[in-house]
Amino acid sequence: MGVHEQDDGKYFVGLYVTVGRMGAEDTIELAELAEEYGSEMVGLTQRQNVIVADIDEEDLDDFLAEPLLGEYSPDPHPFMRGSIACTGTEFCSLSIVETKNRMVRYGRWLRDNVELPDGVEDFHIHLSGCTASCAQPQIADVSLRGMKARKDGEPVEAFDIGLGGGLGEDPQFADWIEMRVPADEVPGYIRNLLATYEAEREDGESFREFIAARDEEELQDLAEPEETDYEDGFLHNTKATWYPYAEDDAMDAAPTPADD
Repeated sequence: MGVHEQDDGKYFVGLYVTVGRMGAEDTIELAELAEEYGSEMVGLTQRQNVIVADIDEEDLDDFLAEPLLGEYSPDPHPFMRGSIACTGTEFCSLSIVETKNRMVRYGRWLRDNVELPDGVEDFHIHLSGCTASCAQPQIADVSLRGMKARKDGEPVEAFDIGLGGGLGEDPQFADWIEMRVPADEVPGYIRNLLATYEAEREDGESFREFIAARDEEELQDLAEPEETDYEDGFLHNTKATWYPYAEDDAMDAAPTPADD
């Protein structure tokens, strides 16, 4: 992502696409903009972001000022840039929770309500709809793995929460810390977690180092899930998505592939 000079003196611009989804109208508009600014290549990255290449330097400022780039920014907020979600119940028979739309809501709520600690420029939250790990949650700062739980006696969509995964120098898998947290309490947990990190970290200590320096019991005490003003439109969607043909929520009511 961002603005980068090409070998020929022109520029390419990498645009962030939230959880890899761009509507048809926006896709057409971007294609028209690329043609207007003389781009000969629009490409997709493996993380489903967009690259528009071959922009002349004198046209660069005008291209970056286009309203569409306010939605698909070359410089997104870290909470948005680091958000990844798998396909989810919308199109995947393995997933047990809604993912794409929820991750967009999580990212926007965190962006608008939580300040990242000083010096934190990247923060990765990976949301996977089940234990298959298609969103690679095990290599994120905060890992979310779709589950089902009960809240106030009602079935709800929920997540196991892992911490401290990542690639690069000193790569490691996340440690799974909280289990079956109702989906509407996850943003509050992340907010509380980052507040603890900011208050207790050593000078220059990265989030991954902060997590790695603590044992399991200490990690479980870092933060508590919490309801906030975040509203989850899919919280009680679990019956419709997990057991679409069942009359109740019991595990033995789940349809087998053959029955489907």
